[in-house]
Amino acid sequence: MEMVIDPITGINTVLCIVIVFLGVWSYARHRKPMTLLIGLAFAIFGVSHILTLLGLEDELLDLLVGMRVFAYLLVVIGLWGEVGRKK
Repeated sequence: MEMVIDPITGINTVLCIVIVFLGVWSYARHRKPMTLLIGLAFAIFGVSHILTLLGLEDELLDLLVGMRVFAYLLVVIGLWGEVGRKK
């Protein structure tokens, strides 16, 4: 396992951590499931970025694709739920 120093993936990882923190914090304050789902999605994105930084992208390509698709679906579900809410 060889660590890959990729600044873009590193920056994406840091930003994912920030979004996870903000999603959990927002959920704790407002109890909107959308914020928690988006935070969870970015936690999954962050894990996939960390696995990429660890040099495991080639061995885990199928898993990484599945993780990212699932994370995008969580964002869609969260936003769709918010759009469908009646005020």
